[in-house]
Amino acid sequence: MLIPLLALLAPAQGSDAPLEPGQILVGQWPGADFGAAILSAGDVDLNTKPDLLVGAPQDSSEGTLRGRAVLYLAARDNSGYDQVAWTVSGEIDRGQYGASLAGGQDLDGDGFSDVAVGCGGSCWVVDLYLGTKAGPGLEPDWSVDGGGGSFGHAMAMLGDADGDGYADLAVGDRLGGEDGTVHIYPGGADGPGAAQQLVGDPDHAIGGTVAAAGDLDGDGLADLATGSGVEDPLAPSVSVFLGAAGGLDGTPAAWLSRPADALGMGVSLGGGGDVDGDGRDDLVVGADGIGDDPAVGYGHVLGWSGATGGLPAWQRTDSVPDTLLGRAVAIAGDVDGDGYADVLAGRPGWQEDQELEGGAVLYVGGPTGPGAWPAWKAGGDQAAQDHGGAWIAFGQAVAAVGDVDGDDRADVAVSAINTGASTYEARLGEVRLFMGTAWTPPAPQDTGGDSGDPADTGAGGGEETGCGCASALPSPAAALLLPLALLLPWRRR
Repeated sequence: MLIPLLALLAPAQGSDAPLEPGQILVGQWPGADFGAAILSAGDVDLNTKPDLLVGAPQDSSEGTLRGRAVLYLAARDNSGYDQVAWTVSGEIDRGQYGASLAGGQDLDGDGFSDVAVGCGGSCWVVDLYLGTKAGPGLEPDWSVDGGGGSFGHAMAMLGDADGDGYADLAVGDRLGGEDGTVHIYPGGADGPGAAQQLVGDPDHAIGGTVAAAGDLDGDGLADLATGSGVEDPLAPSVSVFLGAAGGLDGTPAAWLSRPADALGMGVSLGGGGDVDGDGRDDLVVGADGIGDDPAVGYGHVLGWSGATGGLPAWQRTDSVPDTLLGRAVAIAGDVDGDGYADVLAGRPGWQEDQELEGGAVLYVGGPTGPGAWPAWKAGGDQAAQDHGGAWIAFGQAVAAVGDVDGDDRADVAVSAINTGASTYEARLGEVRLFMGTAWTPPAPQDTGGDSGDPADTGAGGGEETGCGCASALPSPAAALLLPLALLLPWRRR
């Protein structure tokens, strides 16, 4: 349910916030949409530090829209990431290699984390690269070609879902079969084995988005969440499949139901952390507000505790439309060291200080779920008019990246795909790292009433308050810019 905002925090800026700005990684390939996909690769080179995988699916340096994936290895001195350690490009024109990424798990049991790269265009190949002391090789160690549909356009590494001691790879195909499929490739010492196929039904399509759900039921096996994604913005649910000996249970254990006002539910999924401290992993689902109507609605971040199913246990939203809150979501790990996992969400349509700058917010976890308002927010800090008039798209992708700086607190990454050049065609893009830090919430300040909505309203450019909220009405300039923004290339990609 939505929680009315009864009190506002005192200002949380700089070191008073649970995240602090860190390293910025800048793309090297003009027009590539560097940062369109980002995720923690796990420890690929076994130096005890989590590495970062970045997709640049619009890269045309090796051929038209062939795309590429880029790996950054974490520095041993806790300073962030070394420069590009590994990059591979696609081999199919318009294949958009790097649009889909998976990693952070060890599929072959050698102790090194492995990474997988898929496509987003006219390509249905998934390549697996095994981790080694020197990092992954330039040639895939295993590949599979789905042959069509949308095979490989969404995927995730699940951990051990079948109890054999190896992590497993889930590959979605929303256009597979009648109502979508997800292919589960079990890990093994010799690489992935024959796939188990999960199938959707007319009321619960799957395969458009795929996420590692952690362990929702506490049985020690990895679970899966999957939905129809952008193919069906009015989808009624997201399906949850639980791990079981010998393979995932083919019958969903729960369906996460869409609230009536949460259009676009399932555009993003996140799991693998305990937000409310009940000992079970939780799920977060983004609903960016885009429905079958051309107008953009209100974005939402929805949460479920464990494998409960039904309507969400909690729901957060922006108080104005068009921010695309929920376009990307992640359970960020414990950013502030309080013992609860926190929730990160992108809102690439947000604007406050700059035109169409985009933004991201963090809700800190607690015994009743995440806080009713963002404890941290960041904007793109660059104006669309300085970059060819197109949106900056800060918050288009977000990721939990583990503890990069060795302070025992989780860190996060947020991308901005339209930066680094004065024209959209020459954009370089960037991935910004934000470091978790010790943080104690300031004492509440009585506002003398109910704001009517718990979340940050920052699309409007109104007066700033301590929780990162602004007035619910956009400024006259923003009101003119938002309809114009709908004509720009900032829809779902």
